[in-house]
Amino acid sequence: MTETSTTAAAPAAEATGPAGRTEAGETRADRFVRQLAEMRIPDPSAGRALLWLRVGVALMAAGLAAGVASYFLSRGTTDALAQRDAQAAGIAGVCGCIVGSALYLRYTLANVLRFWFARLTLSVEAGPAEARPDGAEPADRTREDND
Repeated sequence: MTETSTTAAAPAAEATGPAGRTEAGETRADRFVRQLAEMRIPDPSAGRALLWLRVGVALMAAGLAAGVASYFLSRGTTDALAQRDAQAAGIAGVCGCIVGSALYLRYTLANVLRFWFARLTLSVEAGPAEARPDGAEPADRTREDND
């Protein structure tokens, strides 16, 4: 069984009924899932994104723990050499926190932006007729307002 690919004009030409179902009985969500499968976009849960997200959280926690521990080490002694070692460990902890935060933000924002892009693509593909149930679009809204 082969699937036919849809063009950009095809979704606009399909008549939709109640609940966004096309005449073939396929919902917009089903069509979107099918088109994602055709594009062969890698599934983010199957990749290393979750691993790097967890590494980022672990680095943030370890950096915070190293910073707090080095504070108490440097304040608990009068030996200048031990205090400098504790300060170096504290700075390494701060660096770990920064790198962990960057990893966490990168992979969290990647997931958010992936879903935002999918929503944007679906809304552009749907066109103004599917944007509202009655098919009307307010006169005072511009294209920029929809994004």
